[in-house]
Amino acid sequence: MYTLGIDLHKRSSVWVLLNDARDVLHKSTVTTHPLDINIAIERLPVAPKDVRVVIEPTGGWRWVADILEQSGMTVHIANPTKVRLIAESKKKFDAGDAQTLADLLRADYLPEAYRAPNAIDTLRMLVRERAYFVRLRTSVKTSYPRCTHEEGGTSHPRTSSAEARPRRHRTWRRQRNDRTSAAPRRTHRPHHATGKTH
Repeated sequence: MYTLGIDLHKRSSVWVLLNDARDVLHKSTVTTHPLDINIAIERLPVAPKDVRVVIEPTGGWRWVADILEQSGMTVHIANPTKVRLIAESKKKFDAGDAQTLADLLRADYLPEAYRAPNAIDTLRMLVRERAYFVRLRTSVKTSYPRCTHEEGGTSHPRTSSAEARPRRHRTWRRQRNDRTSAAPRRTHRPHHATGKTH
């Protein structure tokens, strides 16, 4: 069995292939693009089905892992924090180095990270993106009045005080108004209509 360590980065990655005797059989720098990754797999001196590969969960790792698995490789995801601790405790190791990752996997000493299913990972990404845009919107709303005030201006004329209130407060006001308008109104008849006199 052969072990491939990939030091993955946004633009390029370093591949190091080891055999069971820790000999370096192949080393290359690969552009992080689907076409280049497939070409790099074809150029390996061994069959992909005989290769165990390890990568760290950095940006774009999931689609890279999918390509590697489709070629027949067995993919392992390293826990970057624990790998860094091991590298610091062993002076001969270099954290994040492709050969270090391959050597840890070869020795069955690799700390692996949990790999969520694709559907769960997609939902997590959507939640993170939504949280980012909510923070961005809040930042813009709070900084705009301050900027205009420093320049001697006022808030945007189209923004009413009601729109500036939190959504929860506006919802409560609307519900209260709806209840008030829906409640039956009591009518007061004049005293002479009842036939009673004082």
